[in-house]
Amino acid sequence: MMTTGKTNKKIKAANSSATKENKDRLASTEKPSCNMSVKPTVEEREKAQRKLTLLREFMEKRRKAPPRFTSGEDGQIKFEGDDHLLALVDLTDRFKTLDYESAAYLLDGAVNGAHGKPTRPDQYNASLLVMAGFMPKDQIESMLAAQMTATHSVAMEFLRRASHPDHSSDVSSMSADRAAKLLRAFAAQVEVLDRHRGKGQQKIVVEHVTVEAGGQAIVGQVNTDGLKKGVGGGDQKS
Repeated sequence: MMTTGKTNKKIKAANSSATKENKDRLASTEKPSCNMSVKPTVEEREKAQRKLTLLREFMEKRRKAPPRFTSGEDGQIKFEGDDHLLALVDLTDRFKTLDYESAAYLLDGAVNGAHGKPTRPDQYNASLLVMAGFMPKDQIESMLAAQMTATHSVAMEFLRRASHPDHSSDVSSMSADRAAKLLRAFAAQVEVLDRHRGKGQQKIVVEHVTVEAGGQAIVGQVNTDGLKKGVGGGDQKS
């Protein structure tokens, strides 16, 4: 019995020693490099916030992106996916038209005006993205967006022809003249769109009016014809 008791004490002592060694070994193990107790600096937080904001804006733009076109097995250009009706409803809402036929008419006008005879789905996708970028608020703005999309595309094509090294000087000069006319037309379209949106109107706000003793303040239009005539209507004598 005494031998058994001594043996048990030795086993307990060995276990205690092993446990202590394991604890020391775990304590000396290198900690992970990611220490959550270290707080980032103000600059680091602002940088991370800017990245998060940009990511959210990018995902929001992707979510609001218009439908895309692709080529079918027969080579015909069509909407991507199976729900074509949903794509037409999207165009109708995006271009603020009464029905999808009007929306398709505006898009076809922009694509045909920009590319002549479109044969590739990327030509439809490019024109649709440009028109959608205007974010029209009514059908008039959608019409202007279609016109400006086509005008810009054709103007850039004539600029390309004007700078082509293989073209004669006459062709380059004629292309440059046409490009200049189209760019002036585009600038006029921008002004029309701005006026329609109310950006071209100048508004003056008078916040404070000071009237000295014995004076009068006039609110409204002032007719300067009275400077040429007397108060009673007769000619003012010099």
